[in-house]
Amino acid sequence: MDSNSREKLLELNQLFANVIRGVNVLGTLNWPDEVQRGFIKSLATKNPVIPEFEYVKRDYSEHREKLAFILNAIPKTSSLEFEFLRKNTESYILALDMMQGVGTDTVTEISQELYGSPYDKIPGHKVNSLEAANYFLQVEDRFKSEFVEVEGDEVTSEQLKDYLESHIAKVFMENEVVVEIDYRIASRASVSSKKVRIRANTIFKKHEIRQLLHHEVFTHALCSINGINQPFMKSLEFTSPRITATQEGLAQFSELMTGSIHLLRLKRIALRIIALEMAMSGADFMDLFKFFANEVDNNEEAYMSAMRIFRGGSPKGGIIFFKDGVYIKGMLEVFSFFMKSLEENKLDQLTALFSGKMTTSDVANIASLTREGLVVRPKYLPVWFDNIHNLAAILAFMQFATRLDFESGKI
Repeated sequence: MDSNSREKLLELNQLFANVIRGVNVLGTLNWPDEVQRGFIKSLATKNPVIPEFEYVKRDYSEHREKLAFILNAIPKTSSLEFEFLRKNTESYILALDMMQGVGTDTVTEISQELYGSPYDKIPGHKVNSLEAANYFLQVEDRFKSEFVEVEGDEVTSEQLKDYLESHIAKVFMENEVVVEIDYRIASRASVSSKKVRIRANTIFKKHEIRQLLHHEVFTHALCSINGINQPFMKSLEFTSPRITATQEGLAQFSELMTGSIHLLRLKRIALRIIALEMAMSGADFMDLFKFFANEVDNNEEAYMSAMRIFRGGSPKGGIIFFKDGVYIKGMLEVFSFFMKSLEENKLDQLTALFSGKMTTSDVANIASLTREGLVVRPKYLPVWFDNIHNLAAILAFMQFATRLDFESGKI
């Protein structure tokens, strides 16, 4: 690539980054905080009612115009480096259209296009996400008798903040990652390259804190920081909607590889997929609240879990946000990618996966751009990736085990 093309690549990536930093997809779709307070209060009356509210309408036309400008400025004979930017720009344009249509069927249509349906077959597998979710719930139910609640086996949002800060300081020496308590987020925790937000007034089980460390910090934040450090392709910092499944799958794969995943974690993400299917079949917010209330510890958690399914939509049902369907699909996608990389002796491509935020199908191109000097190797890698021989041994065993016929004992 000549110097003019490199300059154009950097210019368009920088413009993309400037636009996307002003976009908060989930923040736009979340219900107002007072809705939760009112609903939880109504539960005490024994006569709760479905919440009613109006979304704050925002104008994203300027953001959309800037992204459209980037698309038009990308050379028509698009090379690999511009192709990545094009795909991410198109993905965010769809997201902006969804945000603009908050409270309408547009949210259902676009979110399903961006994130997929529980009925979609998982690439490389014979099952869909709904079937996988039902399997994990069956396994969790068989082991239910083994889950014994231990007194004091809980930590507060503040204690989790202290735990994360102490571990972050040992790894991200140059990039300051701030941990904050936040009253506005629907998920238990969320992260960017500079900030980890923990939902306020939330109780976490002790087995969850290592999950959050490896999932949110040492995957999501780590990949964002590596993206920030890219000299040209600044778009690698951001999780465009098309990248969500891979990024969440990688984060959960990190939980698996660090021994921090838990059956109750699999149960939580499986329940979200069941709830999605219920919503697709006509369930409203109250139906999903009752469903989650039978499965989780408290009413606040049940509210948050049910609300996630109708973000950007209506408590009366019919308008659905499909993001919660990506977690199992993404984890299986990343697992398959690691298995295939081992089989094809392409472990070097695995390193490229951490160079920023990307899909598994982007990796080969990103690895090629690394060889050309347009992408730099990751500044940080997760601890479980440090010993590539240990990783290869684990993957080899997993690969062999998945091929066994346990009835006959044959491969």
